[in-house]
Amino acid sequence: MKEKLIISLLTFWSFSLFGQEKIDNSKPTNLYQRINAVAEFNDSGTYGTRLIFNGVPKDNILYSIELPLLYKEGVEGQKGKFGVGNIRARFFHVTHKNYAKTLGAFGYSVDVFVPGQEGIGDNNLMISPGVLVGVIATEKVQFFPIISYQYRSNINTGAAQHGASFQVITPVKFNDNCFIRFTPIWQMPDFRSSSISMAFETQFNYFISPKVQLQLFHLGHEKFGNTFRIGTTIFL
Repeated sequence: MKEKLIISLLTFWSFSLFGQEKIDNSKPTNLYQRINAVAEFNDSGTYGTRLIFNGVPKDNILYSIELPLLYKEGVEGQKGKFGVGNIRARFFHVTHKNYAKTLGAFGYSVDVFVPGQEGIGDNNLMISPGVLVGVIATEKVQFFPIISYQYRSNINTGAAQHGASFQVITPVKFNDNCFIRFTPIWQMPDFRSSSISMAFETQFNYFISPKVQLQLFHLGHEKFGNTFRIGTTIFL
């Protein structure tokens, strides 16, 4: 009886460890429930931590809440400030996914950025719906172009802007444990102006255990400089 119990427990443990589907979050259209905790600092003298929770009520629907807790250094004799930066809420619906085809995915999203503490965020409420297409070039390289409309409203002045952004998330997968994403971004904050700014994101990800991933991130923006992040993703 005791031997049967031990064998049963070992069998259950084996299926739990090896029978789980391998997590592949290199593609943005693969949705997982997870928590991200990253340390962040940038050229403007702001640093702190960023906490992100992704919930997946269905296998093709994701919602996300992002909470930045940041300290901004004072300038010209002013004291620094600690507080909550712009809070981000996101809804993402993947309506189609078949990676065997060249056009292997389609989805739409809505992002809402709510201003945080005065002096930490940018005082702008932003609503940004967008659409995404997945182009499956090879098993290891894909392209996910996203075009988004952006509405901004300054909470202090009431001034509104209508603009757009275009980006291409490009994952390159080295193996089951390691991938990198390259994302060029073009932004036109206001349709009334022809000014377009460019940014480039690089994100390296490595699984240090089946459900814990190390993340290194760099964002270079031609107007706002560099942002660096290091942290972990825990899959639930």
